[in-house]
Amino acid sequence: MGSARAAIIDEGRWQHGCACGAASRRGYNSPLKDQEDARMRDQAKQVVFRYNDDDTDADVEVDILGDLPQYAVGDIVTRRGKSWKVVRVLSHQALIGSQQVPAYIVTVTDKV
Repeated sequence: MGSARAAIIDEGRWQHGCACGAASRRGYNSPLKDQEDARMRDQAKQVVFRYNDDDTDADVEVDILGDLPQYAVGDIVTRRGKSWKVVRVLSHQALIGSQQVPAYIVTVTDKV
């Protein structure tokens, strides 16, 4: 093995988006995996849209990367192809996998 290659392995440098050297021996194969896991821990949430205050008429969205906005009373949202007005937002905790994340019950009405 050449000395340059040995230096890369000893230092565990990244090459071509893959772990080389010490890092690959520990099983890390993507430089983004740990960043994505951290982002999920910080920003993941569950949003339950409840339509016209009917418990049986709801959609659940799991927002792992935190891309959905924080909803507030009075907001207008587009769901199911039409506009809905947010009338109540309740928060609690939910499990996504084995992780506790914020969960929001967003009650909407079509009486905009």
